[in-house]
Amino acid sequence: MVKDTNEYKRLVGTYGANTISFTEGELFYQKQGKARFELEAIGDGYYKVKGNESFLVHFDGEKGLITYYEDGRVEVSEKQKK
Repeated sequence: MVKDTNEYKRLVGTYGANTISFTEGELFYQKQGKARFELEAIGDGYYKVKGNESFLVHFDGEKGLITYYEDGRVEVSEKQKK
């Protein structure tokens, strides 16, 4: 899948306890106090996490960041205003 750096930059921000950052052409996800993971686009606003198969993230224009965990939990986090 082709990387859309403009889209990546638009997604950057804080979503609850999660931070999305854009560094050296890559998009990253980090939950407060946890490791930072590179995200890989898989389509329609969904991203898999490189090096960690235990969760998947989705950027939803209305709800914000939705994190789907392998144990069935779903966490919704609104993007904080600057």
